Amino acid sequence: MISNNKITKYLIYAIGELFLVVLGILIALQINKWNDNRVSKKEAQKLYVNLKRDLQDDIEQLDFNIVQTQERNVRIDSIISILASPDDSKLPQFMRYQIGLIYDNYFSTSRSTFDEAVASGKINLIAVDSIRKKLFQYYALNSNNRNNDNSNFYVTNQLILPIITKEIFATQQGIQVMFQKSFDLPPIDLNELAKNQSYFQALIYAKSDGMQIEEWIMYKKMSQGLINSIDKLADRNE
Repeated sequence: MISNNKITKYLIYAIGELFLVVLGILIALQINKWNDNRVSKKEAQKLYVNLKRDLQDDIEQLDFNIVQTQERNVRIDSIISILASPDDSKLPQFMRYQIGLIYDNYFSTSRSTFDEAVASGKINLIAVDSIRKKLFQYYALNSNNRNNDNSNFYVTNQLILPIITKEIFATQQGIQVMFQKSFDLPPIDLNELAKNQSYFQALIYAKSDGMQIEEWIMYKKMSQGLINSIDKLADRNE
């Protein structure tokens, strides 16, 4: 009888010990899970902040490009108006408009955060599939945009610049503007320039670059939409 009581007490003690061990393991697992969730939330919040910063940088760059290109288009329209009614008194104003023809604007995304997140797998911290998909689409589109920028770079530097250099800057007035010195070069004749097909070709090329504006406006809308979505994710993650 005494032996049976000892066995019973031992079993109760062993079961109690086992219960405590299992309970301890469960608590430890729960703590680890809580810590993992806390770290994941912290990493996700950092990712959201950095993605948003990059997208805001993109918007600033796009806004600058849009304004600069719109201003260049206005200058081109003013050049056309002067050549439509050539008047030598407008030559200084005409010369000021030429500088903008040989410069162009290009868009390159701030994508370091996105690329690092994809490489490290942290992109999966964005739990909403639709938002993650939109991010991939945005950066894929901008990768394709580099081809358009390369084309515009070629047009500006290989087609527009040589014509403007020859017809405008390699003249008496052009050299005076650029180097503040006088040389025995042909002067600019607005009446003759108004008949110069090469110069008008350069103007057409420069004006056609303005079609970039539509793409930049589209990218800006996509950037802003992603920022709004990321803000909602960040609020939900707090």
